[in-house]
Amino acid sequence: SNPAENKPSRAGQAPSDRPQDNSSAKPTLSPNRERQLKERIAILEQAVDAGQARIVDLGAQINEASERGDLAAVSQLGIDYESAQVELGRLMEEWADLAE
Repeated sequence: SNPAENKPSRAGQAPSDRPQDNSSAKPTLSPNRERQLKERIAILEQAVDAGQARIVDLGAQINEASERGDLAAVSQLGIDYESAQVELGRLMEEWADLAE
């Protein structure tokens, strides 16, 4: 006998028919831990804003260096831009994890 035949089929079921993860199932945080979490989220939000501004600034600097024909600056700014994007992604991921 095929083991798959013994399992109830979920095919065709809408995601809403599946058990939901109720927010009430989350562990309750102590007031101190909740305050620390909110502070960290606020710090991350500021860091994300700063990271986004840095990427915009670096993009403008790349354009300016390109217009001047300064290939060394374009190269270094491109490296800085990529690094800033990676850091912004890390910050946004941490923010998303904590904000859940």
